[in-house]
Amino acid sequence: MQISGFSTAGFRGTLATIEGDGLDQLRTLLDYPEGVNVTVEHLNPGVNQEPEQVTFDSANAQDLFVDFTDGESSFSMVLDTSSGTWFGQRSAPGDRFRVTFEFEGTAGEEYRFPTGGGLPGPFTAQSTADDDRSEQYPYFDSGETTVESTTNFTVVEPRIDYSEDQLTGDGELIVGENGQYRLTGSTTYAPGTDIEIQLISRDGPPPTKIQIDDVSIAADGNFRTPAVSFAELDPEHPVEAELFLRDQLVDRRPVVIADDPDNPAELALVEATSSVTITEGESLSALAATVENTGVADGNANVRLRIDGDLWGNRTVTVTPDRNRTVAFGSSYPSLPPGEYPYTLRLAGKDRTLSGTLVIEPGSTPAQTTTPEPSTPETAQPPTATVDDTPQSPPTRTATVTPDPTTTVATNASAPSDDSEGSLLGGVLGYVTSVLPYTLGSMVFVILAYVVARAVVTRRGGSESAS
Repeated sequence: MQISGFSTAGFRGTLATIEGDGLDQLRTLLDYPEGVNVTVEHLNPGVNQEPEQVTFDSANAQDLFVDFTDGESSFSMVLDTSSGTWFGQRSAPGDRFRVTFEFEGTAGEEYRFPTGGGLPGPFTAQSTADDDRSEQYPYFDSGETTVESTTNFTVVEPRIDYSEDQLTGDGELIVGENGQYRLTGSTTYAPGTDIEIQLISRDGPPPTKIQIDDVSIAADGNFRTPAVSFAELDPEHPVEAELFLRDQLVDRRPVVIADDPDNPAELALVEATSSVTITEGESLSALAATVENTGVADGNANVRLRIDGDLWGNRTVTVTPDRNRTVAFGSSYPSLPPGEYPYTLRLAGKDRTLSGTLVIEPGSTPAQTTTPEPSTPETAQPPTATVDDTPQSPPTRTATVTPDPTTTVATNASAPSDDSEGSLLGGVLGYVTSVLPYTLGSMVFVILAYVVARAVVTRRGGSESAS
């Protein structure tokens, strides 16, 4: 973690008189009663624990790097939390800290410079109003008080990654065979952290080794190496890249060597259908092209089909190194009239094209068929009866007989006669013949009805004779 922007205004000359490295200079500066103070406070030390201040007494050069660059108007601090302990305390991802930088002053107080001849020593005097109060910034007057600046930071997981465009799909590091190239990436390590990268070839003892120092980390967390030539590396032998942070190995991965590391996937359109014949309305299922990748990384090939100059297909496939893929156009349906058309196939971004001829034949016209209108069958209806042919009920005759004293005669008994017989048969036959259609079945029914009627009349006659 890097914290920068600590102003050295008012004590830059004093720093020049302090011997030692950056951390020793900071400790000595904080011991002086000059009113310059830096504190680091742990904001979330644990459950039911108050925030605690981290002191610099227990820090060491591995925990804290302080950069007082000569002639600069500010200094910076780099805090290393990668080991899990720093400043003598444990830290973990998620821990939050507040850093405060202040110039101290008290209202009514003023720093007192020594009197007498010669230059005063650095921060050896006391306050003008109170000899026991010495923490006063030398350049404040008596009306000024403490000013401060704070910033917070959170500990995160240590991480360092190469740029994605410098890695294959399998995570191999891509370097150039010719020319000079830079390796780039991003990290959560602070600027100023020592990074070293080595590329080691397994080409036999002693192995060829390329060592890259002076890897710089920017304030945004991106790193880059100086421009390096990898021409010493033989593509025929395995190569590994090792990355060290402060002499500790944190990453090791295989290396692939490309002719052009900026375009590690070398794609080419190698074959395509040269002639296609379809029927009007059909798809281009018979049209296909083959894409080959002779590079060292996966590549996305975009194949474009133009028919008679117009774009009719656009397909994208991923092709792995040393492999090829077939691109089909079965989902394309050219809405063109019958005829012969030239077509071309080309990879996006490439100049080479493959051409062919498309023949569209007319579709067959189906014969027209006439569907006859369905005829409505006539429904036979029974004839409508009129007054003339409505069957009549046979008349009822009442016989008047002089009763015998000893004989009981049933009244309202009608004796049949020849006239009544004819009327009954005629009525039945008239009803049947007027209602039922004149068919064969109707004729049979009429005959049966006549027979039954005759039998009834005969029986009634016989009964009457018996009485």
